[in-house]
Amino acid sequence: MTGEHLWPEWMHPYLPKLEDPKKEEFYRVVRSKHAANTFHKKARPGHTYTKTIRVVCRICNTGWMSGVEELIKPTLIPMLQGQPIDLSPDEQQKRATWITMKMLVMESEVPADRVIQNDGLASFKSYRTIPRGTKIWIAYHDSPEWYAGYGGQALQASLSPDRPFIRGRKNIQATAFGVGHLFTLTYFTTLTGFEIEFDEIEKMGVVRRLWPSRATSITWPMRTVSEGDLDRLSHIIEHVIRAPSSEWRV
Repeated sequence: MTGEHLWPEWMHPYLPKLEDPKKEEFYRVVRSKHAANTFHKKARPGHTYTKTIRVVCRICNTGWMSGVEELIKPTLIPMLQGQPIDLSPDEQQKRATWITMKMLVMESEVPADRVIQNDGLASFKSYRTIPRGTKIWIAYHDSPEWYAGYGGQALQASLSPDRPFIRGRKNIQATAFGVGHLFTLTYFTTLTGFEIEFDEIEKMGVVRRLWPSRATSITWPMRTVSEGDLDRLSHIIEHVIRAPSSEWRV
């Protein structure tokens, strides 16, 4: 296995530089009716974008995955720098494919949090098929915390109090990913019959749905998303399960 850069090395010169940067990670486990357990890794000096995840073989890393990176370079560089660009429906699909690839790498770092299983991974590798139940949104931001940052939430849910869980199998995940001035939110679910409507996110006026794609172009940059809305988006699952209308158990 080789270390896959979430923020590839070719991207580093274009990412904003911070004074006295530090890399900090933590992992929190929350179970119903139990207090949260939080596990911290010691903060280390250096930019977050140097982080690698050792879950990809060398052949894939330098082969088809590198090909996905090459396809989005011409339009991703202006986006992460906040420069004007129009994304056609075709470019939106390329961007969604790249973001999906990054999300699949991220969730593999913690095997217990994986939502997309081996058949989904194989389909994406062979055909670049974005897993069913995937939704992706993008936003323009200017928050140093998210120039190179990511956070994910994964949970196991059931639509019926009588339906047993498959032990250790998560079925809902939301992942926030910051690349320069580009902020992305990706939502996966494999729970049949369950759908979270995120229309309220787009009504905020600063977030656009990237996938499933629409037949219209996206003009970038959009209005700047606020710090408060960034926090809300990056913790979207918590907001959903705390909503009064939530009738499913976790």
